Amino acid sequence: MGRGLSSPNRSLRFMKRPRVNLRTPRVIVSQVRLFFARLVYYTLFGLLFAGVFYFLFFSEWLEIHNLSVEGNNIVDQKTILGTAEPYLHKKRFWIFPSNNFFLVPVRQIEKELLGNYKRISSVEIKKFLPHSLVISVKEKKAVLLFCSDKGCTWVDEEGVAYNKSTYTEALNLNVGVVIIQDNSGKAIPLGSAATSAKLVAFANGIAKNFTEITRKEVGFLSVPLPSAEEIRVHTKEGWIAYFDINFDLEKSLALLDQTISQNLAEEQKSTDCLEYVDLRIVDRIFYKLKPEYSEDSKKAEEENPPGDQDSQNQNANKAGEKKDSKKKKN
Repeated sequence: MGRGLSSPNRSLRFMKRPRVNLRTPRVIVSQVRLFFARLVYYTLFGLLFAGVFYFLFFSEWLEIHNLSVEGNNIVDQKTILGTAEPYLHKKRFWIFPSNNFFLVPVRQIEKELLGNYKRISSVEIKKFLPHSLVISVKEKKAVLLFCSDKGCTWVDEEGVAYNKSTYTEALNLNVGVVIIQDNSGKAIPLGSAATSAKLVAFANGIAKNFTEITRKEVGFLSVPLPSAEEIRVHTKEGWIAYFDINFDLEKSLALLDQTISQNLAEEQKSTDCLEYVDLRIVDRIFYKLKPEYSEDSKKAEEENPPGDQDSQNQNANKAGEKKDSKKKKN
């Protein structure tokens, strides 16, 4: 009997299971709601992301409209802009506009400008929100010009040739550049070391200090060839001063001034008598007089009778005159 009574209890236990099944639709509904909630969330997030993405990379608000150049003195602004602007009308990664504030090909523009314009030593591109681009260039400092019948070559502080122009163009720029006449007759290739930095500094020192120390005006400077270690100063009076760039310029100019103000003054001669002055030997100076002044003694001999030995001695050497007169008296 006990076993017989247990069978209904078991059936009752099994009959409780459908109650659990009655709750199953609620679980399904909650899962569906969660799915749609997630779908809406990801959709909104995707739309937001797409909007931000479009705003950052395709919106006109972040397009570069204002393009300007600063720091240029010699290179024309229109030329620089003409080189940079084509890069703003291309596509980046086949899709994105290159005139976008974040996608401007800065490195390519800088490389292009440095390669095309040897006068530019550095380029820095600055971006300003929302649509401004400033190309800041730094030009090489023009400190020297080598000019010949083949034209003029611009040289920077390191002695590197970076540009060519005519002599007239160089004068019209009026940038206070030292001009040296190149007597080599050879063309100077751009990008090469035309001369040494020492010669560049020495030439600028001469241009600055020669007239101030010697009180003689410089006509022009010349070199036998750009790589030489000497500079020739052609004065407006017509005489030439030879300098060695390995010597101290101030000492050489002081020695030249001493020769002009003392040695020539003792001989009662001016610098108009000079043909050249050579300062290429350390702590020494040699000078040569023009032929018409160096032959004074010969003219004096022609003016005196051939037999007048005393007069000839006076014109030749005062010290010799005294000795000869003493001998004659004896």
